[in-house]
This record gives sequence, C-alpha cells and structure tokens, in this order.
Amino acid sequence: MYYSNKTYTDSSTGTVAADLDYDDTSSYGPEITTIHMFTEGDYYFYVHNFSNGSSSTSTVLAQSGATVKVYVNSSLEKIYTVDEDSAGTYWNVFKLTISGSGSLSFEELNEYSSSATVS
Repeated sequence: MYYSNKTYTDSSTGTVAADLDYDDTSSYGPEITTIHMFTEGDYYFYVHNFSNGSSSTSTVLAQSGATVKVYVNSSLEKIYTVDEDSAGTYWNVFKLTISGSGSLSFEELNEYSSSATVS
C-alpha cells in the first residue's frame, strides 16, 4: 500500500485486509496503516523516502529521525528507529509473520536500499 493505492483487498474474500488510514505527503507524518485481517504469511513493512526517488546514496531518510511504532490492540508492541548512518531511500523496517493460529511475530530487518526488495 502507498499514497496512490491505500487499500489492500483480500482477493479470496473481497474484504479490505489492510489500509493506509493516513498518508502525510507534505511533511513528517504521522502515517497510519491498519491491518484488519490477520492472514497467515510473511509481510514486510517498508518506509520509502519518495522525494528522493530510488537513490542508493541518499542520506535524507537516515537523517530524518523517522520512527515506526507498531500497536496491537491499542498496545504499543514495537518501536523501530531509522539508522542515522544508513543510505538509501527504502527502509525495510521489519518482517511480520502471522501464523495459522493468528499469532504475530516480528523480525527487525533494518535494511536500506534503492528499491523495495525482500531479503
């Protein structure tokens, strides 16, 4: 999901599975994503510094002080902070794994690049 495609609909049920509730395109956030359906699988959460395109050498994102806060049922579960020594316009923050029973696990990735690629 991103600014021009703010909703992800589950193809098997036609139900909105997740959406970008708020996308701040003019300043420094916050931006809010809500997951409505916990479907089994691996999900990768990226932050993209859109203003600087796909540069592998840009440090604007690194110097932004960006943080990602993950809430589960209104409870703060995780906080991730951008690495100020990184370069790139894509920050692969974490991988969320949802098991068949619906349990959640988070793996911090903290990877930076010029494109959204899964490691």
